[in-house]
Amino acid sequence: SSSTVRVVEVPIEFQNVPRGLDIADQSETVLEVQLRGRRWMMDSNQISGLIARFDLRGVKEGSQQLHVVPGALSLPPGMTMKRVLPGTVTVRLVRRLPPRQP
Repeated sequence: SSSTVRVVEVPIEFQNVPRGLDIADQSETVLEVQLRGRRWMMDSNQISGLIARFDLRGVKEGSQQLHVVPGALSLPPGMTMKRVLPGTVTVRLVRRLPPRQP
């Protein structure tokens, strides 16, 4: 089976942002991911829809360093993540201001 390596840019998505907090800043919007898999998988559209998801449940206000774990990308079976740059993403959460009363 001929396997091939390809580098793709994967957009970052944040899930479960804690109530009352907003993302003020993030160090990256995309990750550069090196994938290994069978050639036909790489040529199919399976890698075009990849998203790197970060779960922010329980994260506190302020700057947080999030490590990119292999599970952040829901890769199809038979495809592996060889390398990802950067390995961490910094996100800054700020308290959402209550709406001003008129």
